[in-house]
Amino acid sequence: GEDELAKDMVSLRDMESGEQKEVSEKDLLNQLLTHNP
Repeated sequence: GEDELAKDMVSLRDMESGEQKEVSEKDLLNQLLTHNP
């Protein structure tokens, strides 16, 4: 959303657990690589 864009953040949701968190755009790739088998 607009709030995330203003903060250079993205929302990342675990579809199995439903957990959602905001991470910085620069940390997104690292989060995806470390949390996906």
